[in-house]
Amino acid sequence: MNSKIKSIIAYSISILLIIFWLYVGLEKAWSWKNFELSLHQQPLPEWSIGIIYWLVPLVEIATGVLLAFRRNKLKQLGYWGSILLLTAFTIFIGLGVIGVYEQRPCTCSSIFNELSWNWHLVVNVALLIISILGLYLNRVSNDLDHPTQQRKTKNTPALFKLLLNFSRAQYNRLRKMFPKKFALFPGRPV
Repeated sequence: MNSKIKSIIAYSISILLIIFWLYVGLEKAWSWKNFELSLHQQPLPEWSIGIIYWLVPLVEIATGVLLAFRRNKLKQLGYWGSILLLTAFTIFIGLGVIGVYEQRPCTCSSIFNELSWNWHLVVNVALLIISILGLYLNRVSNDLDHPTQQRKTKNTPALFKLLLNFSRAQYNRLRKMFPKKFALFPGRPV
């Protein structure tokens, strides 16, 4: 496989993971009450729920943001974050599939709500493999490039447009969920 194809695949993987992590992280942040209620249904120690409640959405959003950077070290941190999150979620779901838990509660985003746990496990393993492949291809494509040469990418506006459209879709979704206007700063009139 030549270096151009590898860089296109690596770029596509990073876009897929950016969209995925920003979507699931922002969805947990926006529907924080549902996320908190579902955490109380998990087979987790009570003391850990408050930590997980804040930590998981922040790490998911941070992973998506890190993957959007062009700098190699930041992007690699994003890939490692993706690998660690997916490994933890895959182990959690794998334990549910083999019957370790009495019931199978799930705090999954709307993407996975309708999936069975077996299919959820398959999707998580596939995303984990994609993350590992993205990390590998990111390293390979950066090793092939000359370290002092700056790569000019014509696809950066496409990534910006993709993220802009994603943001617009999330905004429109929230406007439908909350049709009334509310003041961000209650002391000021709307």
